[in-house]
Amino acid sequence: MDFDFIARELAKYSILPNKTSIYRQLDLMDNIYYFQVNKKRYWTKVDHKNHQHICCKKCNKISCLNLNKSTLLAIQSRIEIGFEADTFELMSTCKKCR
Repeated sequence: MDFDFIARELAKYSILPNKTSIYRQLDLMDNIYYFQVNKKRYWTKVDHKNHQHICCKKCNKISCLNLNKSTLLAIQSRIEIGFEADTFELMSTCKKCR
């Protein structure tokens, strides 16, 4: 994976990722997602098109962002993971925890 490219793209949105930042793909079901030991987030079924989350690795705060289609396509062309419905979750650090 071209992590430097991904980092540059995400930096445009004030996200500072590292090599574990592209964490997991979300599906379209109602589920509980476990991120780390004793940490969980609840996800409800909504329209997920072009909807991404940033989950802070320190405080576990979750934030939403909407990357535009060209940014998504640029990221997808550089990595080996396929995203369905342009929906995925990123691990990073929020502004408060930086």
